[in-house]
Amino acid sequence: MNRTRRILEVILILILAIASCDGSGGDIPLRCDEYDSMGYMDVNEAFCTVTGFTVTHSQNVVIKNIPPGNMVKFMKFYESTLLYMPFHLFETFPYLKTLDLSNTNILELTRNAFSAASNLTYLNLAYNNLTSIQTSVFIGANVLMRLDLSYNEISSLSVNAFCGLHTISQIYLTGNLLKELHNDIFKDNEYLEKVSFEGNLLTSIQPEVFRNMRRIKEVNLSNNHLIFIHPDTFADAASLENLVLSYNELKNFQLTEKNIVHQLHLDNNYLTNLTINATRFVRASHNQISELFLHQSLHIETLDLSANKLSSISISQISHICSTWMYRIIQLDRLISAPFLNLRD
Repeated sequence: MNRTRRILEVILILILAIASCDGSGGDIPLRCDEYDSMGYMDVNEAFCTVTGFTVTHSQNVVIKNIPPGNMVKFMKFYESTLLYMPFHLFETFPYLKTLDLSNTNILELTRNAFSAASNLTYLNLAYNNLTSIQTSVFIGANVLMRLDLSYNEISSLSVNAFCGLHTISQIYLTGNLLKELHNDIFKDNEYLEKVSFEGNLLTSIQPEVFRNMRRIKEVNLSNNHLIFIHPDTFADAASLENLVLSYNELKNFQLTEKNIVHQLHLDNNYLTNLTINATRFVRASHNQISELFLHQSLHIETLDLSANKLSSISISQISHICSTWMYRIIQLDRLISAPFLNLRD
């Protein structure tokens, strides 16, 4: 009797062990909790959303019950933990254009993960745990236009990290841990228009980084540790519209024969002089500026020079600016009438 009971106990333990293994390892099916495979009202709105999907290190994601030939264009994960890109995702959803994997605790992007992503145009990988972007991981995403890698823990980018992204127009790397950029990091990205490295640990940017980038329009390098920007950094840009360099450690700033069309942000640096060339909106407060040089001042609409060391500005420097707009154009600590604008306390 005792022997039979002992055998039954062993069998029960084995059953529980097997059940436990099945719960923490093996395959885990991925299913859409909201799903419109064909977009019956509008084929461009076919979607799949997944909520509360959690994967452990010992599990493999298996996509089930998704019919071949589906027209899903949009996919987003909510309150989920993926760790890695699901294998064969793009083979299952061949027409996927927008994939939002933000805040899903992804640790790494493996090679060939995007080999079948031939229709993907927007990829959101923000708020994950990526530490690096390896060589050619995005190969296959031939028409990708927007890539968001913000708020990860990325400290290194392979020189070929963005290789193959010939149509990319926007790359966001805000809030990472980058200390340097390889000179050829954007060699395949001639159509790049917007890039953000805000909130990293960069101390310098070599002019070769933006070499041959004629279409670049907006660059955000604020909240880094930049001490120098080479005058030729954006020499090839045909129309640089917005340049944000706030909260760095710049002591000098001047671009070689280059005007920034719309916005230039230089506030909270260590600048001692400032040259403005036909920029409409300029923020340069909280520096140590004692000299100001204006070119094509007719274009200026807003100029913030508060909290600097300017003692006066000659009215001749801003003679082309309508006096009735002067209070909007120049924000200083104190304004005193002609012939000089006195800024002393």
